[in-house]
Amino acid sequence: MSKIIDQGRWEEIGSIDQEAATVAFGDRAVLGSDFVLRAQGRAFISTGAPKRLADSLILESTGGDYPVPIEVLTDVDGSVVAARIPFVTDLDEMFGAWRKTGELEVTTGQCVACDPWCHPHPVYRFEFDARPGRYIAERFVEGNGDVWGLRIRLRGYRGPLRT
Repeated sequence: MSKIIDQGRWEEIGSIDQEAATVAFGDRAVLGSDFVLRAQGRAFISTGAPKRLADSLILESTGGDYPVPIEVLTDVDGSVVAARIPFVTDLDEMFGAWRKTGELEVTTGQCVACDPWCHPHPVYRFEFDARPGRYIAERFVEGNGDVWGLRIRLRGYRGPLRT
């Protein structure tokens, strides 16, 4: 785990609504502007990544439908090196740990946070620039097993961060 990311000051840059109790980060260049995730038969994925979109989309179930903020950490040049979607307002005060759930490749520097099951309306998706590269995707797991956030962090980034 990257200590620099854990100690950073998160900045809210937007928010999304959700109607399917699921949030995701994705590679905008691969997903496109009209992406909607469709269940394959009975397969409804709520955590991780669908096989056909491995490395391009990472999902997490929120357990409810409510607006969530999109927060980022930036390096000294202003490039996003980490992003998160907290499901609660007091995430930084909770006891738990970030656990790896997958990886995401941001190919061209365009990332999207969304409810992947909803139509690509601006209320359900928020696009932002992020440094191109491979990101570790993690979920925040409380001691009792509840999940309270999803984040991505640039693999191997050691700082410094903008203060």
